[in-house]
Amino acid sequence: MYYNPNFKQSSTMGSDFKKDMDKLRGSFPRALDFLKNVYHNSEGFWLSAPVNAHLYYFDSFIAHITLQYSSVIFKKQPHLRVVDGTVIRNRTLFSKVFQETIVDGKLGRLFSWCTSDCTLENGNIIAVSEVTVLKSAPDDFFDRLLGEIKVEHDR
Repeated sequence: MYYNPNFKQSSTMGSDFKKDMDKLRGSFPRALDFLKNVYHNSEGFWLSAPVNAHLYYFDSFIAHITLQYSSVIFKKQPHLRVVDGTVIRNRTLFSKVFQETIVDGKLGRLFSWCTSDCTLENGNIIAVSEVTVLKSAPDDFFDRLLGEIKVEHDR
């Protein structure tokens, strides 16, 4: 474990992000439930969301999240800066969870419900910089995603 499990932070959310979340109500309710769950400080996860959101696990920055009408986009790079006292540990999500699990098939292959921006070398994915999850994602995708982040982060 290389994070501070005693780090406590409450989620914050600006009106712009709330409006974007409300747009998911009819188009992608599972994504809305995921964001609400994280917002209410689910097992160490929290959001800092003035306009777009940063997903954190305790003191670790995991991903920059943007919302579209029927998709959630996870980006590797933070938007502007991370919250004071936190550390960028996006490798947990992008190198471990997305690259090894989604691409390799543990949570589902990159087919109709998921797209990504990847760096290829000799036909092999060596880096994932962005993943877009569409409303056709499996019903349990977000729960499994948080579970995979915890497993990888706790190693």
